[in-house]
Parts: sequence; C-alpha cells; structure tokens
Amino acid sequence: MRIFLIDYENVNSCGLAGISRLNAEDRVILFYSQSANTLNFDILDEIMQSPVRTEKVNLNQSGKNALDFQLVTYLGYLIARQEADDFYIISRDMGYVATQQFCKKMLGVKVQIKPSIRDALTEKTSVPVKKMTVSQPVMLQQPVPAENKPGKKKKQKKQPKQITVQAKPAAPTVKIVRKLLMEIDPEIQTNRVKDIIRCMTDSESTAEFHNTLQRQFGGAEATDYYRGLKKYFADMQEQEHAQD
Repeated sequence: MRIFLIDYENVNSCGLAGISRLNAEDRVILFYSQSANTLNFDILDEIMQSPVRTEKVNLNQSGKNALDFQLVTYLGYLIARQEADDFYIISRDMGYVATQQFCKKMLGVKVQIKPSIRDALTEKTSVPVKKMTVSQPVMLQQPVPAENKPGKKKKQKKQPKQITVQAKPAAPTVKIVRKLLMEIDPEIQTNRVKDIIRCMTDSESTAEFHNTLQRQFGGAEATDYYRGLKKYFADMQEQEHAQD
C-alpha cells in the first residue's frame, strides 16, 4: 500500500494529477487551508474516476508553516503504525528534505518528495535482484612450443564455459511461517498456518497479500499476520521476479 500526503497550499490541484491511476488500497490525505481550498474541474473528474477515497485534513490554525508541521506530524504517526510500504509527500517545498533525511537516518523509512501523484507513479522504485553467477576455474594455458613444420597453426585449449545458476525462492512452509509469527501468535494452529500460506501463494504483490489476509481473517489479526510476514513475502517475490 502507498500513502500520499498532499501539501495542497503548495501544489494546489496540480498535485492531484494522476490520482485516477491509483489502486483501491492506496490512500490520499489532502492537507488544505482557507487560503487553498479550490479545485479545478479536470482534477475533479480524475478524483471521481479514481478508486481511492480522498481524505481531507483542514488547517484551522494560522501561522507560517502550520500546515507543514501538521503534515509531518501525521506522517510520523503513520510510519509508527506501519500503515504503508511507500510514503510520498506531494509538494514542491524543499523544506521537507530535512524530514526525508530524518526518516531515512533515524527510522530507516524512505519518504519521497514529488510535485504530483503522476510524478510519483512514473518513477521506478524497485531495485532488480542480481542473479548469482558461478564460474568454473579458468586453467592457465601453458606456452605452446613452435612446430618445426612451417605453416601449421598452433592449437589452443578451449576456455571453460560459464554456468549461470538461478537461485530458486524457498517455498513457504509451515515451519518457516510459524517461526516468523511466533511472537505474534505463539499458539497458532497448523491449519491456520496453512491458510496463511495459501494467501501467500495466491498473491502476486504485497498489496494483494494484505487484501487476501483481510478477506480470510479480517481486522487486527490479519494486519498482525501481514506485518510479521511482509518482509519474507517481499523477498520471495523479488527472487521470483529475478528469474523472469
């Protein structure tokens, strides 16, 4: 899931461009004030076409950077709750760079700053996983003595061929999943673990995995399972994509 925090005082309607391309599990939180509370019709049409419900936060207090402070405070709250996989601040205000650097250094969370939702979606953020290459040792060639017969070519030894080995992703097992969820549910039953594994194998992305767990278990229980298995599931997906 992705969360987009909109500094509407800074970007106005332009910041919402691209909202129709979001998924239903994404969130858009719009911070606005009385000085920036209008919307053009083109963006209104995009919002109506989007499966995302835009959440609005109205700034009642006045003062310099008051909206910025509220946005950053709410960002910290969302990060602490592990509400999303990716966080975006939609603004042209480079004052947010200090927030971006703090989140990366102190919290280990990547926060991106973009002028619009469309710009956030056009940038590729995934890092391809490198395939492992195992090479046979190369034998050093011995000097070939010159033949006495003129015109005869020297024979050279063939170089050993390189062998590329693709690492197969480890399929989720009851033992692995139970170990990862031990702190969340120490007495988790085997049948429940098998249901969770089925949710993993039926999903092709972290967002789909989250939604499948919600349909299967619902509420806080599904959220806890997702948080406990999200990193393992993402690593498994990266290994599978590296083989494609």
